[in-house]
Amino acid sequence: MQDIACLYWTINSEERARALVAELIENKLIACANVLPGVSMYPWQGSVHKEQEVFVLCKTTADRLTEAMIYLENAHDYDVPCITSWIAGAGAAYAGWVTSVTNI
Repeated sequence: MQDIACLYWTINSEERARALVAELIENKLIACANVLPGVSMYPWQGSVHKEQEVFVLCKTTADRLTEAMIYLENAHDYDVPCITSWIAGAGAAYAGWVTSVTNI
């Protein structure tokens, strides 16, 4: 087992999610991403909101994680974007591939 970094975020459209994922990949900030439809519920300005959103799960290396998060914070459309991360174990072959794709 080797470590990789996972980066999770939400956004309001699949088109925008795909565009940001493409930018992250082109800049070698992530190796890949899963783009999934879903529903988010949260309190905002005094009421509970229920919104269609897109959930994005990216895989990268610990070395690229902070830069990827900063990139997303600057490019994201929301005032308070949900951008979270964690370190996860991965098989050696997959972790090696993630490293090779994000290596600059």
